[in-house]
Amino acid sequence: MNVAIGGMAITGVGAGLAEVIGTAGISELAPVESRGKYVGIAYMLILPFAASSGYGKNILIMLLTF
Repeated sequence: MNVAIGGMAITGVGAGLAEVIGTAGISELAPVESRGKYVGIAYMLILPFAASSGYGKNILIMLLTF
């Protein structure tokens, strides 16, 4: 179980870094006039997956209690 928790921590850090680096890349490459649109689209694509960490915690709690 400790390995699973450690793996989730490493995955979370990687996902957070990917989000920040992706946004920085978009900000560097997109033209100034449409930069906000591109960053907004990127965050709209990330937003549906934000709840997955909550789902993972609930599943982990269910597994630990049974």
